[in-house]
Amino acid sequence: MSSFPPQTAPRRATRGHFAPLLPLVALCWVLATAAPSTASATNKATEAAAISHVAHGKATSGKWTAAAELYMQAYRTDPKVLGYLRSGATSYFKAGAWQEAIDTYELLLDRLPNNDEGRVKARERLATCRQRVKKESAKAEQQQLAAESKRAAAQAKIDRI
Repeated sequence: MSSFPPQTAPRRATRGHFAPLLPLVALCWVLATAAPSTASATNKATEAAAISHVAHGKATSGKWTAAAELYMQAYRTDPKVLGYLRSGATSYFKAGAWQEAIDTYELLLDRLPNNDEGRVKARERLATCRQRVKKESAKAEQQQLAAESKRAAAQAKIDRI
């Protein structure tokens, strides 16, 4: 007599037995057959989203220039997301970096579809930025003229001595 247990037929797996694994198997198949560019695009999108998250934190704390630069970095990483460009322009605007805001709003208007509601706000902000640049350049010109006038007056005093 043998001391081994009697052999039994192997149990057949039922459909329900593997059902919880099907989504995982499908995901593995998709990832394995995906083109390398898809994986790269996913990584870029994830990277851009992470950069944008940091930029949002800077903007929330009032560090507008840093936020703008980060939003622009996120846009350069994933240029399909125009929200990064819009947030960059807004942050430059709030920082008072008028020329950077102008450049960014112009780029945004070039990229936005014609029927996008954000075009109106972008055009308004662009006009405001251009006015501020004109105002600041006029003020700088006045200050330069005043400084030249003071120098001329000081030179005239020296010449009289």
